[in-house]
Amino acid sequence: MELRGPFLAALLLTACVTLPSALSQVDSSDAPPSSSSSSSSSLDVTVYVEGMVQVYGSYSSATADIGLVNHMRYVPPEYSYTLVEASVDNNEPLNEVPVAFSEELAGSLRTGDVVQAALKLKLSSEQASDLGLGFDDDGSAGGGRRRLLTSEAHEQARRMVLDFHETRRSLQEFMTLTDILNAVAGITLSELPLAENPVIIGQSDTIKDLFIENGKQQNVSSLTFVVKSTICGLQPKLDANAVRKYWFDNSSDKSLTATLQQYHKACTYDQLAFRPANNLVIDIDIPCNGTLPGSPLRYDLVNGYGGGRSDMMNEMLALPKLALEALRTTNPTLAAKFKEYRRQMYIFPFGWMKYISFDGMSSQGCTPTGPPCLAIINSAVYGLSSERLPVPVVFHELGHNIGLPHANGFSCKTIGKCEPVEFGDVSDIMGYGSPSDLNKTVLCLNAALSYKAGWAAPIPGGHLSLGASLKPGMPQDFVLPSMSLKKENMLRIITDATNPSVITTTTNSQQVSQQRAIFVSYRVSGVTPASFDSGLGRNGSSFYDLDGYVWVHEFNETANGQPTTTPSLLLAKLDTSRGVNSFTQQLPTSLGSVTIKVKSKTADAARVTVCRAIRVNETGPNSCSDGLDNDCDGLVDNEDPDCNPSLRPPPPATSPPPKPLAPRPPSKVQPSPPRKAPAKKKRPPPHPKHTKKPSPKKNRG
Repeated sequence: MELRGPFLAALLLTACVTLPSALSQVDSSDAPPSSSSSSSSSLDVTVYVEGMVQVYGSYSSATADIGLVNHMRYVPPEYSYTLVEASVDNNEPLNEVPVAFSEELAGSLRTGDVVQAALKLKLSSEQASDLGLGFDDDGSAGGGRRRLLTSEAHEQARRMVLDFHETRRSLQEFMTLTDILNAVAGITLSELPLAENPVIIGQSDTIKDLFIENGKQQNVSSLTFVVKSTICGLQPKLDANAVRKYWFDNSSDKSLTATLQQYHKACTYDQLAFRPANNLVIDIDIPCNGTLPGSPLRYDLVNGYGGGRSDMMNEMLALPKLALEALRTTNPTLAAKFKEYRRQMYIFPFGWMKYISFDGMSSQGCTPTGPPCLAIINSAVYGLSSERLPVPVVFHELGHNIGLPHANGFSCKTIGKCEPVEFGDVSDIMGYGSPSDLNKTVLCLNAALSYKAGWAAPIPGGHLSLGASLKPGMPQDFVLPSMSLKKENMLRIITDATNPSVITTTTNSQQVSQQRAIFVSYRVSGVTPASFDSGLGRNGSSFYDLDGYVWVHEFNETANGQPTTTPSLLLAKLDTSRGVNSFTQQLPTSLGSVTIKVKSKTADAARVTVCRAIRVNETGPNSCSDGLDNDCDGLVDNEDPDCNPSLRPPPPATSPPPKPLAPRPPSKVQPSPPRKAPAKKKRPPPHPKHTKKPSPKKNRG
């Protein structure tokens, strides 16, 4: 593995090695961790580890935003990260440690990155005091002798903290430390271990067997576990028999045609086969809380506090281990082949006792030597008494398993005021797209993500480099078949000035992964039930008016088989009507701009024009007589009003000045009538004289 940075030097520069001065009486062998620089009321325990990054993502459905037209309230996805220990040659699931990377670093990490990092545990002053690690009973650092520990477990935890601090350990050892801290009364970790200064030292190969290369059909294999917990009184109505109805085609049941098998067939152009023989569905009954045998992982499927936190991360990581334990009792033969099934789906009603917001969670890409490729479906969405299952959510999560990101779009709350939102592409199942009929119709991927998966490709001659393939002012026409008809159906226009080469091969991990490009496609609803895009759009809904449009997306990933969390972005939805028939994107100065215009369309295909411009208008003799459409407005030389002033519309007519007002004739002044002398007011009669009564005498008490 190639070392990308000096690991120990970077870590030692930031490691805390200063001891609290008040502990000078403690023997040097008992030197405790240092108090946190950000707060004197906590202690940091730092352990250096190496592991492989595994990225998980969870999401919730959009809801209508009341009071706003054509707008949905989007819930941002949540990403979680674990470090996975090196693979071992046995049938046991690998141990994973949930960790928190900084927001800046997390965005640059992908599943399969092998990193070395400093894991930092934060102990509160009370927790540190309970372990005799240098805090007085009042929570202040320093002073006095070490507090007398209350149990042998406390002493063991204290010794382990002192032994592990500022040392390099395996992930298994680190998990043992956190488990012992959890087991000691009052010592629970309220925060994920912080992974500081991760240094990427290598990259594990990711699973590419579901990325299609050269049209070769691939067989999907998986285990689906339908989970209940009798011991906790959890017995949902949904079981393996009900799930199989949603998973596999049944020609005798016309009410349910949009199965998971049909999604694989329709959206991949029959290049992925999801057959019953290779995809097993099993009921399992597990305890809802406890500690796993042979593992320090604690879980609680009721409250979600297995790791001392209010999330469900420990519980999700526990499911494969719990499933294997159940199989060893009920199906030992399958248990012996457990690791051969890389893809595992778990259906469990998360939130049956405590509300959990996510609909699904999944591995964002998978590795051959890593943990199982997980897709976890929250069946509590429909309630414990329901047998319904959201197949589009399942297909969404399986898309993440093969490394597909979300499909983003724009949310426009007011005219002219739009902002990008994750999931915002409602034309894509990897966004907030939803088929018109969950049981009978299918909604597939946009062109950009279909290309990323290797499922679809550009039309012949439709893989273009803007700088090399499109000369300025020389528009080119292309006919795009509907994506529902054939897999060669799009334009991919490379708009990357620094990496302009057209790469025709796919699933080559050595090729460059980032390349800015525009994808142009035409999508029409499939005619037959459960066919490609048969669920595209909904009648009577302007928000889901999606059928029969040309779509423009930007996506900076290539079809190299590597997982990504970089989303596609919906730029435009075009039609033939004037005002909505073209889209122009400004590019770096050397490339100018590119304009996509819809010229015509039928039920099967659309004709579009692609034009590159390096000027915003045609001015001067050179551009007005060169036979080129230099500004890509569809008009050449003298046909363009920029070059032919006579074609310019006349300026708006100006209103004539108002006529001057006629002078008014002099007004005849009427003489004022003579003033009358004011009438004399009669005086009122004099008031009668009142005699003053004597005031009463005061009593002299």
